[in-house]
Amino acid sequence: MGASGGHRSGLPPARPWSRRHERRRAALAAEWPPERFVAEAEGVVAGLPDWFRGRVENVAFFVAERPPEPVLREMGIGDPLGLLGLYRGVPLPERAGGAGYGHGELPDTIHLYRQPILAWCARTGEDVAACIRSTVLHELGHYLGLDDEALERLETGEPGP
Repeated sequence: MGASGGHRSGLPPARPWSRRHERRRAALAAEWPPERFVAEAEGVVAGLPDWFRGRVENVAFFVAERPPEPVLREMGIGDPLGLLGLYRGVPLPERAGGAGYGHGELPDTIHLYRQPILAWCARTGEDVAACIRSTVLHELGHYLGLDDEALERLETGEPGP
């Protein structure tokens, strides 16, 4: 398969995990059950501007509780809560002649990992909806072939260069 792009692999080292963080994560898990989490992610995609959404084709979105162990090993991530999202596929600019889909290809995939996102928010205080949005945008940015600087602008809503 083509490229893989992950979002925020690794939790902030400055704040060690504590019982307080675990209580906060458990509270967020109750506040953000899987159904609400999925609905929020779907809302982010549905709310993309037409020009952006129009460039996204043949991409399957998945939400899982945690990343699979083989994915963590492949990416060299030791913390099971250290990967918030993952893009798997061939970024648009790397496709032959810039062509899109249309020949029966399997879709690219974007995975969001609920427990790592909740853990990130418990540690950092970031709003869960905002984190879901930035993770979806980050992974879509990998699909579009954006570099790290452009991904940062996309996530923060800053205008391009």
